[in-house]
Amino acid sequence: MEIAGEYKFEVPQLALWEVLQDPKALSLIIPMAMDMKQVADNQYTGVLFFKVGSVAGLFRGKIELFNLQSPTSYEIKVQGSSPAGRVDIVGGIRLEESGYDTTMYYEGKLTFGGPIVSVGSRMIEVAVRSIIQQSFDTLNRYLKLKYKSPKRTEGRS
Repeated sequence: MEIAGEYKFEVPQLALWEVLQDPKALSLIIPMAMDMKQVADNQYTGVLFFKVGSVAGLFRGKIELFNLQSPTSYEIKVQGSSPAGRVDIVGGIRLEESGYDTTMYYEGKLTFGGPIVSVGSRMIEVAVRSIIQQSFDTLNRYLKLKYKSPKRTEGRS
């Protein structure tokens, strides 16, 4: 399965870049993510609860960031497994700042194996896209609170 898209965040590029590499922040932002830890430079571990149809599981995995071009882009590799199956993701993000906002362009290829495949690729795609949208919406709210966008407060007393 391939995914690609973009999302506009209401914060400067550097603020977004920093949070995208903070495992504690990402644990709060990604739905059902737990125990995210940095284990080496640009390497993380974590657990994600993932449910599609009647198949669910705690996926334990590794995340590796590479080809970092601070603060504009990186590539990512994710490997996760559980009794419900396995997932491998290879992709990347690119950030473009425009004024006070930053647009993230993302793309990736996801490969699933094991029992989770039995629910069908369409259901998996819907679940993945939902997690991505929820994560970005939550990340945007988190960033707006953390960095309090000046364009949101100008002219108010």
